[in-house]
Amino acid sequence: MTDYQEEAGLSLGFALSLPERTIRALACLIGGLIYELTEVLLPSWLRRTRLYQTIIAGLLRIVVELVGGVRGVLPPDDVTVQELALRKAAGTGIEFAGLLAMGWSPLWLFAVVADLTGGTRTYLHALVTELKRDGVLEADARISSVEQLLNTLDYRPDGRNTRRASLEC
Repeated sequence: MTDYQEEAGLSLGFALSLPERTIRALACLIGGLIYELTEVLLPSWLRRTRLYQTIIAGLLRIVVELVGGVRGVLPPDDVTVQELALRKAAGTGIEFAGLLAMGWSPLWLFAVVADLTGGTRTYLHALVTELKRDGVLEADARISSVEQLLNTLDYRPDGRNTRRASLEC
């Protein structure tokens, strides 16, 4: 092969790779820009919500690290970006199947609003306060999740089972 043919082959390879490299560069640029804008413009309590972490942060990580090929610029995570992309694809498929099977529900909107406003934590705090006042929970019980509350209601340190709510009138 002559030098001219070798150089032509390299030039053709370079030209054919331009669309892919352009898409990767744009993905990194847009993903990084959106990440920086959310860091500056959105309050930290909103960025800590499960909704934000699941939808926005995960998608930004996929775009920057998987599509763009840039690693180590976003905060580290326990889940690899490949596993995250697989989970996101599976979750989207399940959500799409659910939409087809059941349709849109206004309760989804309430769940999103409750997550954003911290409504679940507020309600849990009010419920725990009421249960302490009524003597169902010990006065010094520290409950920070619904799972903790259910476990505490199942078993008390003094060995007694808790009183179960009765539906009888």
